[in-house]
Amino acid sequence: IALSSNTIGFTSSVVSKDMMAVKFGGQNLLVLTAAQGWYELDNIDLTGVNAIVLTVGWQEAPKVAYNFDVRLDAPDGEILGKGTLAVQAPGTPGAGIVIPLTNKPGGKNKLVITGAVEEGKTPAMVAVVNTTFN
Repeated sequence: IALSSNTIGFTSSVVSKDMMAVKFGGQNLLVLTAAQGWYELDNIDLTGVNAIVLTVGWQEAPKVAYNFDVRLDAPDGEILGKGTLAVQAPGTPGAGIVIPLTNKPGGKNKLVITGAVEEGKTPAMVAVVNTTFN
């Protein structure tokens, strides 16, 4: 039996909108290139998972908050959980966004992680490093 890791990184083939796959410092990242965007994770079983943690980083700490949702099947699908990246102090290199799951469908599913800057605010350059299922 082989168990897969509970942390998923990214490749250039990840399906996304307004998020660009880039390689920086030897890591594959997804950079949010607009005020809102999303990426897909396919074939995910949430059995035993209570929260999803997004590891995010930046070169300059964001001066605005970001809201992230985990959705079922589509960018406008059922919301399974919500999390927020608060405004960060200067010099902070990154953070973990904890998204508690309030609903968990059975079996394997396609999840869409959406991210958006606070409405009316100018986005910073925020990159998602990976997604961890806890």
